[in-house]
This record gives sequence, C-alpha cells and structure tokens, in this order.
Amino acid sequence: MNKENLKELAESRLIEAKILLDNKCYSGCNYLLGYVIEMALKARICTLLNDEFPESISSYKIHDFKNLIHLSGLRVEFETKCINDDEFRASYNEIFKLKVENRYILLNISGTEILSMYNSVVLIFNWIKEKW
Repeated sequence: MNKENLKELAESRLIEAKILLDNKCYSGCNYLLGYVIEMALKARICTLLNDEFPESISSYKIHDFKNLIHLSGLRVEFETKCINDDEFRASYNEIFKLKVENRYILLNISGTEILSMYNSVVLIFNWIKEKW
C-alpha cells in the first residue's frame, strides 16, 4: 500500500470515527480510532523508506503502536515531545489503550472515555501528519 492510500485511509477513518462518536456508537468509534494511528504511522514509514509500505516483510506486519513508532523513526521525537508537553504526553499514553484485540470485541465504553480517546487521537494524528 502506498503512502497516499494510507494517508487517505487515516483521514477517512478519523471522519468515520467522529460520525460514530456523534451517534453514540462508542465501540465502533474506538475500533476506527486504532486504525487512524496505525495508518498514520505506516504512512510515515513510507516517507522514511521513500517507498510503499513493505507489507510482505514480516517485521512490518504489525499493528503495535510502539513498534510502529520505532519503525517510523519518530521514537525520539515522541519521547522529547512527551517530556516537554503535558497534554501531548497524556494523549500519547491514552492512545496505547487502543489495543488490537479490542477491535474484535464489543466494548462497554462511556461517552466521556471515548471523547477523551478521540481528542487524544486527533492530537497525536495531527502531530504525525506534520511528519508525513
């Protein structure tokens, strides 16, 4: 998959997540929010590699944010931003609640919790977009 496709998917999933949030479909919103960050990081990896996302290479067939952050070349920048920006650090910690295994179950999540998650994803996503 190429960088432009990944960027478009990330943007689309964020729009769709907002629609689900607005319609109180919180579990579905949570499901899509995980993809937003995953696709954004994979687009960044394409930038770093100056190539399509290498899905055929097993070490890239991952969904884990920590590994994707490492592969994206943004680990140090994430860490530095977390040290210097309390809101960013809180959002960074929040996105790690978006577990892949939670994508496949119906979550009992409150409106307050998912709104916080949505806002965290938007903040982190916008920061990653600056690195595309």
